[in-house]
Amino acid sequence: MKKFLKISAIVLVTLLALMIILPFAFRGKIIEKIKTTINENVNATVDFGGFGISLFRSFPDVSIRLNDLSVVGVNAFEGDTLVSIGRLLIAVNLKSVIGSDGFEIKSIRLDNPRIMLKVLADGSYNWDVAPATDETTPAQDVTAEEESPFKLALKRLQVNNGYFVYDDRAMDFIMRIENLNSTVKGDLSLNVTTLEFRNTTADATYMIFEGIPFLGGVFTDLTADIDFDINNFAFEFRENSLKLNDLILNFEGSFAWPAEDMILDLRFSSPQTSFKSLLSMVPAMFTKDFEELKTSGTLGVNGFVKGIYNDNVIPGFGINIEVANGMFQYPDLPAAITDVFIKTSLSNPGGDPDLTEIDISRFTLKVAGNPVEMKLNLKTPVSDPQIDAFVKGKLDLARVKDFYPLGEGETLAGVIDADITAKGCMSSIENEKYNDFLFNGQLLITGLRYVSEMFTDGVEIATTDLAFAPQFAQLRAFRMKAGDSDMSASGRIDNILGFALNDEMLSGRFETYSSFFNLNQFMQADTTGQAPQEESTPLSVIEVPANINFVLQSRFDKILFGDLQIANATGSIIVADQKVSMSNLRMDLLGGTLVLNGSYSTRDIKKPEIDLGLAITNFDFQKTFNTFNTFAAIAPIGKRASGLFSAGLNLKGLLNENLEPVLPSLAGGGLFNSKAMTVENSPSLTGLASSLKMDQFNRMDIRDVLLNFEFRNGRVDIKPFDFNLGSSKATLSGNHGFDQSINYIMSLAIPRTQFGGTANQVLDNLVGQAAGRGINITPSDVVNVGVAFTGTVTDPKISLTLAQSAADARQQIISTVESAVREVVTDVRQQVQETIDETKQKVSEELERRAAQVIAEAERQAENVRREAANIAETVRREAREQAKKLDDEASGPIAKAAARRSGEQLIKTADDRATRLEREADDRATILVNEARQRADKIRTGEQ
Repeated sequence: MKKFLKISAIVLVTLLALMIILPFAFRGKIIEKIKTTINENVNATVDFGGFGISLFRSFPDVSIRLNDLSVVGVNAFEGDTLVSIGRLLIAVNLKSVIGSDGFEIKSIRLDNPRIMLKVLADGSYNWDVAPATDETTPAQDVTAEEESPFKLALKRLQVNNGYFVYDDRAMDFIMRIENLNSTVKGDLSLNVTTLEFRNTTADATYMIFEGIPFLGGVFTDLTADIDFDINNFAFEFRENSLKLNDLILNFEGSFAWPAEDMILDLRFSSPQTSFKSLLSMVPAMFTKDFEELKTSGTLGVNGFVKGIYNDNVIPGFGINIEVANGMFQYPDLPAAITDVFIKTSLSNPGGDPDLTEIDISRFTLKVAGNPVEMKLNLKTPVSDPQIDAFVKGKLDLARVKDFYPLGEGETLAGVIDADITAKGCMSSIENEKYNDFLFNGQLLITGLRYVSEMFTDGVEIATTDLAFAPQFAQLRAFRMKAGDSDMSASGRIDNILGFALNDEMLSGRFETYSSFFNLNQFMQADTTGQAPQEESTPLSVIEVPANINFVLQSRFDKILFGDLQIANATGSIIVADQKVSMSNLRMDLLGGTLVLNGSYSTRDIKKPEIDLGLAITNFDFQKTFNTFNTFAAIAPIGKRASGLFSAGLNLKGLLNENLEPVLPSLAGGGLFNSKAMTVENSPSLTGLASSLKMDQFNRMDIRDVLLNFEFRNGRVDIKPFDFNLGSSKATLSGNHGFDQSINYIMSLAIPRTQFGGTANQVLDNLVGQAAGRGINITPSDVVNVGVAFTGTVTDPKISLTLAQSAADARQQIISTVESAVREVVTDVRQQVQETIDETKQKVSEELERRAAQVIAEAERQAENVRREAANIAETVRREAREQAKKLDDEASGPIAKAAARRSGEQLIKTADDRATRLEREADDRATILVNEARQRADKIRTGEQ
C-alpha cells in the first residue's frame, strides 16, 4: 500500500510538473506558428499585446490567450480597424500542438470584441484580407497552400460584451449591435452538426436601409437550434425564436450557399396576439413605463422568404402585419389611443426588385377622440413608382399630455390638420402630364408651441399653410418664432414626391422676412465639454444640406451672428448641393455697409470653403479689426487706426470649425481707401518718430489713402501708394506676412522747418552718412528721407537714409538695405569677423527664416494641390463605378446585361484615364510650385527679394 501511494504521488507530481513545464516548453513553437500563419494568410496589419499559455485552464487541452488583438486594414481601408478583441481565449488539442499536422481548435472565447465590417460604394470590402494568389500557380500547389494549419473541432464559441457594425455603402445599409453576448455550442469536426444558440442577447440592435430606420435600439434575444452542413454551407432552422423588445418571432426553414447563388426558404410568425407586443417596437413607447401600459387588441404577424438570391435576382418574400381593435393608455393619464386598425403587407413574388409592393390598406386610430386615417399602396418602386395614398386627420397637440407622458419641463400646444391625397405614376410628373396624377390637399399647422429644457424660450409656429398640387406644393403662409428669432415665408416647393420616392432633388423658391434672427441659436453645440475662454459666443460650422436647391429672396431687419450685429440685410441666396451662393447681399454692420457676392460651401464639413467678393463702405476701423481676425492679418496697422474706411476685396480660402479663416489658405486682393484715418501707438511709427526725433510721427492723421493689395502664400503685398503725413508727403510699398513679419520701404518728403532741436542732429548724421558714401547733400526746403521697416509688427527695425529727391530717397533706402543684406550674407558665409553687427545678423536670420517659410508654404500648397487632385480623381473613379453599377442593375436580360457591362467597363476606363491625367498634371504643377519657391528662397537669402 505504501509502495502504491508512493508511486501515485510520484505520478501526480510528475503530471503537475508537466502541466506547468509544457506550456513554457512549447511557448516559442506556438507563438511562431501563430505569427507565421497570420503573416502567410492575412493581408492586413495584425497585432496583439499580452500572450499566455496554460494547461490548467482547459486541461487536457492547451489554453492560448491573446490580449488586445487588432486587425487593421490596408490600401483603401488604411487605418480602419476591422477587428479589435480585448481578450481572445482559444482551447487547442494538446496532441495537435506537439504534433506537426496543425492546430485542432476546440473552443473560442471573445471578450469585448469590436467588429467593423465595411463595404465601399465600389463594392470593395474590408474583410477581404486574404493575400492575392498567383494565377500561374498550378492547381495542386494552390490546394496545398490553402490547407490551413488550423483545424476546427470547435465545440463552443462564447462572445462577451460584443460590438458589431455592418456598414454597406453600396446598398445604403447599416446594422449595429451593441453589447452582444452569446454562447454557441456544436461540433464543427463533423460534416453535419447542430449549432445551439443560447443566452444570445444584444442590448440594442439598429438597422437602417436607405435612410429608413427599421430597427431603432431594439433589445434582441435569440434562441435557436440550427443544423449545419459544413461541406454544402447549408443551414436548417428548426423551432427557433427571436425576441425583439417585447415582440417574439418564431422562424424555421433553410438557407444554403453552395456556390454563387444563395437558396432561401424561411418562414416566420408571432405566437403572440397582443397589440402591446407591436408597440414595443416603437422606441418612444418602449422606454416610458412600458410594463405598466394598459393595452388591448389583437396582433397577427407572419412572413416568408423563398427563392434564389444573386446579383441578378432576389427571392420572393412577404410580410404581413394586422392589428384589430388596438388601444393603449399610460397609467395615470386620462386619455387613450383607441380604435387602432392596421393591415399592411410587403411582398414580392421573386426575381425582380421592381415587383415589390407595399400595401398599407388600412391604418386608422383615434387620438384622444380625434380620428386619424391613412392608406398607402406603392408598386414598381424601381422603374416607375406607382403610388395610391392619402392621409387625413386632425390632432390637437394640447391633448398630447393627456395620452402620452411628456418629459419634465415639456409643454406642447397647437393644431395639426392634414388632408392629402396622391395617386398616379411618377412618370406622369416627370413627363409633365400633371392631369394624369392626382396630388392635392393641404397641411395646416396653427398655434404650435413647444417648450422643453433644450428650448426653454420655446419654438412657436403661428401658421403653416401648405397646399399640394402634382407639380409643386405652395407655401401660402409660414410664420414662426424660436426664442427671440422670428421668420415668415411664402413660396413653393417642387418635386416633393420625387424627393420622397426617388431621392431626387428637392427645389423651391421662397420669399423670407425676419425682424430679428439670432443665428447663434442654430449653431452646432460645443461637444468638447470645455467652457469658452471668452464670454463672447463661439461660432461653429453651419452645415448646408445636400440634395436641395432653394432660392431665397430674403430681407432681415436684424441678424445676430456671434457678437456681430447686422441690420437691413437684403438679397438673393441660393442653397444647393451643400453650398450657399449669395448675390448682391447687402447689409449694414460695423458702422457701414457691406455688399456681398460669392459662396460658402460645406461639401467637406471639416473644411468649409469661402469664395467671396466684398464691397465695403465706411466701416469703422476699431469695430472691424476687433471683430474679424482676417482684417487684422491682412492689414495689422488697422488695430492702431481710427476713422472710417472702404474697400473692395476678393477672398478665397478655408474656414476652421469656429468659422474663422485658415490664414495660410487665403488668397485674394483688392482696393483700400480712407479719406481720413488716425494712427496712434503703432510700433513702426513710434520707431520712426524715435529715429527722426520728431514726436509728430507718434500720431499721424493720414488723408486720402488709396492703395492696391494682394495676398497669397501667407503674405500681403502692397503696391506703391502716396499719402500725406501732416505736412509731409510719403510713398509706401512692401509686404508683410500673416505671421506679422514686415518688409516695407517708405520715402518721406519732410519740410525743413519740421527739423529742430535733436531732430537737427539726426539730419546732420544723415548728411554725414551720405557724404561717407560720396553723396554731397545740402538740405533744402524739403528733406527727402528713405525709411526701411523690417522685423515684425510688434518689434520693427528702422533704417534711415538721405537723398536729393523723393525718388532718390526711395532708391537710396532700397540700395542701402540691399547693400546691408549682401554684406551680412557675405560676412556670415566667409565667417571672417569675430564680431558681427547685431542688426545685420538679425537681417540675415530674418532672410533665412523667410526663405524657409516660403519653401515650407510652397510645399504645403503643393501637397494641397496633390491632395485635391487625388480627391477629385477618386470622385471621378467612384462616380464612374457607381454609374457602371447602375447601368448593370437597370439592365434586364442577358443581352442587355452584357451591353451594360461593356458600357460600364468603357466608362470606368475613361474615368481612370482622366483621373490619372488629373493626378499627373497636379503633380507637375506641385513640382513647379516648389521649384519656383526654392528659386525665390535663394533670391531672398542673397538679398534679391
